[in-house]
Amino acid sequence: MSECPFGAMMDKSQLVDVLKHIMNGKNVVAMYAPAIASQFRATSTQLEGALKSAGFSNVMEVAIGADITADKEAHEFEERMEKGEKLMTTSCCPAYVRAVKLHVPELLPCVSDTRSPMHYTAELAKKADPDCVSVFIGPCLAKRKEGQDDEFVDFVLSVEEIGALFIAREIDIGKQATEECEGCKKPTASGRNFAVTGGVAEAVKVRLKSPEKLRPAVINGLDKAGMKTLASYGKIQSGAMASTPETPNLVEVMSCEGGCIAGPSVISNPRIAANQLKRYVESGSEG
Repeated sequence: MSECPFGAMMDKSQLVDVLKHIMNGKNVVAMYAPAIASQFRATSTQLEGALKSAGFSNVMEVAIGADITADKEAHEFEERMEKGEKLMTTSCCPAYVRAVKLHVPELLPCVSDTRSPMHYTAELAKKADPDCVSVFIGPCLAKRKEGQDDEFVDFVLSVEEIGALFIAREIDIGKQATEECEGCKKPTASGRNFAVTGGVAEAVKVRLKSPEKLRPAVINGLDKAGMKTLASYGKIQSGAMASTPETPNLVEVMSCEGGCIAGPSVISNPRIAANQLKRYVESGSEG
């Protein structure tokens, strides 16, 4: 919570509620964020096996939703630029969106209208089974608030809670099966790379019809320097500061320095997590 001074963090566990649904035989779907795949020294298939051993009926990669987000943001960016807008910012970090509303409201029109990977993944889960219980698992406490406001998300758990559940049920992730699911849709490498700073902007870039028109910038953490930079973009948007040909037209903002792999509830050192994430990304499909 010390990483987020914008009031977006909420730390009220929903683990007991999730366990009740599991015990009652509900179809409880675990949706794990790309950053979660970086928290355990195991393959994604081993993590999925561990989640099923813990009681979840089905497991989905939120990177699939990240692909949808990137597709939509690329299309939205092209439309905004065709209309002559100055810039667009990403929208998948709820702490950042909250910061804009509170501190740089003039930048709010620039925030992408595209929903987050969590939203699109949960929407897919509900389309497959409207009665399922959708559970997002991530490293960010701000997602709890976002989940409460999302019509498709039932619960949000942190990686700390999942780690505790694995310990309580004596689940050794490293001993889980590593078989790939035949016929299952695999997310792209760029979708899986959402968890690290710069990953979202790159995912948008590879989907643009004319990527050479993109002038990306990244705010790596909303500390004092990050907020100052954000405020300068707000002045450009309001007309208080002139734009130049070098002014970015797409700004990716990560509230946590390093990205989601350095979120407030991670259980792995960000440097170690970055190496684990790299292996996870490289095993994704092209894109």
